[in-house]
Amino acid sequence: MENFLNKFFFRSSNLNYINHSVVNLTKQTPANKIFEVLNTYSDNSEVRYVGGCIRKIIKKEVVDDIDLATNLKPSEVCDALKKKI
Repeated sequence: MENFLNKFFFRSSNLNYINHSVVNLTKQTPANKIFEVLNTYSDNSEVRYVGGCIRKIIKKEVVDDIDLATNLKPSEVCDALKKKI
């Protein structure tokens, strides 16, 4: 399994690139506000980058959209955003 992951992620140097790119995505977009609001909604709330933005980072393409997933219900997301943003 480790060999597969090494090939998929082009070894650890690419893992550093991926990590750095995700951090930059958060810093350079308004996503950081959404992360802050949703992650602090409750002790169990979480939000993650998913989909095309992660694929584009891995493939070293320009990220032109951001997809997020959360464990909150839609009504909770609306409530959290209305309170904080």
